[in-house]
Amino acid sequence: PFWCYNTSPAGSGYGSGYGYTYAEYYQRDCISIRGQNALVTGANRGMGFEIAMALAKCGVDVTLACRNERKCEEASEEIRKEEYIYSKRKTINDRNDGSSSTSTSSSTSSSPSTLLPPPTISAMVMDTSSLASVKAFSEKFLIENKGRALDMLFLNAGRGALQDKQQQQQRQQQQQQQHQAEHIGAGYDTSTEHKLVLSPDGIELIFATNYVGHHLLWKYLEPLVKLSNSNLNIEDGVRE
Repeated sequence: PFWCYNTSPAGSGYGSGYGYTYAEYYQRDCISIRGQNALVTGANRGMGFEIAMALAKCGVDVTLACRNERKCEEASEEIRKEEYIYSKRKTINDRNDGSSSTSTSSSTSSSPSTLLPPPTISAMVMDTSSLASVKAFSEKFLIENKGRALDMLFLNAGRGALQDKQQQQQRQQQQQQQHQAEHIGAGYDTSTEHKLVLSPDGIELIFATNYVGHHLLWKYLEPLVKLSNSNLNIEDGVRE
């Protein structure tokens, strides 16, 4: 399926730039990925959450990996509720639209939503800034998915400099120190303004979170990805 970065509501018209709306996407492409297995990091909010939601509505088993256990559980529960409402609505529409179901091939003529069980939505804790956390998560995920292909892996988790609370606190402390130094007539060492915040492994925090942790995760889960019959597609999600 064609994955777009526009998270506009289904049927809102904003998806027209990609050739179709989300409503059309669910109707046309969901069948091709129904029943597959997916992992989304940073899935408790933002684009990661929207990806997990869209996959669940397509009948994909989704694992949400997040730093915060409570937020991860809340996100997964919200997705379960939305998927249930969507599947119920789709089942009713399928039953009312007998002509459309008879026009499809025999392999997809019966409504998949009425034949297959609801997708499994799981929440697991992982902090990609910590190699120990990534290792623990990966080992658990490999055990729980032993022998099963990982069809989709979305390395979405990340943090930005302006959003990092630790760095914001550090800037505030530096500003206070500068203010105090100016009032007592002492000099201020501006070199501390850009002091790096490090991960538990001694790696610059943003680089550790966005790249190093994800690289280690990929190395652990690569065998499961290679079990998938889906075409391998590496997409750079960075946009200017």
